[in-house]
Amino acid sequence: MPKVPPAATASEKVLQTHAVAALHRLALEGVPILFAGDMGGGWRSPAAAHWAKSTGLTAGEPDLRVYGPGGRVLFVELKTPKGRMSDAQLTRHAALAALGHDVRVLRAGSGEEAAELVVGMVRKWMAGMGQFP
Repeated sequence: MPKVPPAATASEKVLQTHAVAALHRLALEGVPILFAGDMGGGWRSPAAAHWAKSTGLTAGEPDLRVYGPGGRVLFVELKTPKGRMSDAQLTRHAALAALGHDVRVLRAGSGEEAAELVVGMVRKWMAGMGQFP
């Protein structure tokens, strides 16, 4: 995992890297989850943007999906403390919530903080389903 000084604000990519590593550790501990991440943001050439969109990449999709028991899915958006939600994210997250999905925004200033927060979030989410990881 990359090292990020505690006082520095990490990029959203660093937050996601640390959050994914923490989810890997949870799964290795036997917590019954699967997860997947997206790299929706970033510059693409016009051809690459067309290809991404035509294969299902959707603007505003949350950064991480955590799959839990009973067909439950937790969607997690990672933001820096000052990071703002794009219009596409606000629209997509609201649409997912309207369908009954659990969409949460996690704000962290370092990768280590993101890892700690995502583990706490997933443990609390699982406890709410009667799971006690």
